[in-house]
Amino acid sequence: MNEGNPDWYGRLKGEPFRERTFTDEHMNRIESLAGRKGAAHAGSVPAARSKRRRLAWGGAAAFVFAASAVWGRVSSGRRENRERSIPPRADTRESR
Repeated sequence: MNEGNPDWYGRLKGEPFRERTFTDEHMNRIESLAGRKGAAHAGSVPAARSKRRRLAWGGAAAFVFAASAVWGRVSSGRRENRERSIPPRADTRESR
């Protein structure tokens, strides 16, 4: 079943296209466009500063989340204690 090396096997060793489609002109045009876009971002915030800002916001969000969780537990505990400490009303007591 195995024929050895078919005729297309030899063609695969060479270049896949007869002529280059991505020329030096294309390369120069892309590099110049990238250079212009890079110049537009030259005044942007440096990466380290941006990372510190993200960490600060993440820390603030974590603090708010933790505070709300603690506050929820504390307030629900207060509600339960309050319900236990309030004596039943006179009209709900059984008559003896």
